[in-house]
Amino acid sequence: MFTYDDAIAVLMHYASKLPVKPNTQDPQRPARARALLGAMGDPHLKYPVIHVTGTKGKGSVCAMGASILKAQGLRVGMYTSPNLQDLRERFNVNGVMVDKDTLTTAVQRLAPIFERTNGARYPEVMATLALYLFAQHNVDVALVEVSVGGRLDATNAVYPAVSVITSISYDHIHLLGNTLKDIAWEKGGIIKPGIPAVSAPQAQEAAEELTRLAAERGSPFTLVGRDVQFESAAPTIEGQSVTLWRAGSEKDTYTTALLGAHQAINAAVTITALRQLNIVGIDVSEQAIHDGLRSVVWAGRLEIVGHNPLLLLDSAHNPESAVKLSEALEALFPQRPRVLVYGSKTTKDIGGTLKELLPLADHLVLTRSSDGMTDDPTHLAAIVREVGYNGAILVEPNLSLALDKARANAGSAGLVLVTGSMFIVGETRTLLGLYPR
Repeated sequence: MFTYDDAIAVLMHYASKLPVKPNTQDPQRPARARALLGAMGDPHLKYPVIHVTGTKGKGSVCAMGASILKAQGLRVGMYTSPNLQDLRERFNVNGVMVDKDTLTTAVQRLAPIFERTNGARYPEVMATLALYLFAQHNVDVALVEVSVGGRLDATNAVYPAVSVITSISYDHIHLLGNTLKDIAWEKGGIIKPGIPAVSAPQAQEAAEELTRLAAERGSPFTLVGRDVQFESAAPTIEGQSVTLWRAGSEKDTYTTALLGAHQAINAAVTITALRQLNIVGIDVSEQAIHDGLRSVVWAGRLEIVGHNPLLLLDSAHNPESAVKLSEALEALFPQRPRVLVYGSKTTKDIGGTLKELLPLADHLVLTRSSDGMTDDPTHLAAIVREVGYNGAILVEPNLSLALDKARANAGSAGLVLVTGSMFIVGETRTLLGLYPR
């Protein structure tokens, strides 16, 4: 009998395969994904897709978009990566991850296709499995998040109804390039001929590159902040508001349940992108936009999971995300003392991220996830000293003990912030008994 554990073992088999070359992208990945989809009967052609890339905000835009479309009365698929706690989080339909039996049946059916597709690897196996599952669930629309880059990502096998590029900054530079222009070129690889594209406000060189790519491909291009204007309201603990308008039109104000001023940009991008869906016969109502934004949930992003002391989770893992997190802390969470519980993968800009976070911390606890996916905290301690932090450092490799010690340092009136890696945030949620839907 083929079990759920067997299904996971099949998927992990592909995860264990090494990349073609370390620190390079695989140029054959989209082609292999297209081959897999073809062998599955092209499930991705049975519903419109919103394809989302960027450096920051991809997941938030997908979560907002899915919540709004669900409020519209549609059945919505959402593929995001990586997952926080359970692999099935990546395969989400109407806010709920697929059940074990459904995933098991799908993997059992698709395993022979995976096996006979030469060179198939984990990214394209997971992406095409998601697209297959969405077809099995008869979704009306799907939001598909790029894993890394865009041009050579497995998800770039889709032919979307609209392409979305969220804020671009420096991440995965060993794969995507060390200039914003280069990174924008990779991200802009999801822009398709004749298909509308929507971008968040970008630094000048990134905006110019995306504009050039869209013009070259005949893609109607909307740059939020230029073609659609927006204003952010002051952040509050109740949610983040944003006002949108085009030249000559009335202003409309919306509020999302996701916290932080940066979510105003993500909401503006989401609303602008969803309004492009009328080309595939989906007209999103104003009521659905308001209701969906107010009810959106996105775990591990400025998520309050405890009180006395306040316990906050945020998966900021690069300097730009750390800046947004720091701004949100200053605006929304004045609690003192603040205790930072931090762990990170070795591939991230640890020093740059800590430079943004450490000035707001009264105490620092360095830890790691139990799966070994994050760096040795003694190595992190050396980096902390290199960036000029002179305060006390507590090194506690056991995350559960690290949380206990952080709470003790914070006291009932303080704040504990767990951040730096999605692996750390996900394991914290599990330790707290918070499970994905």
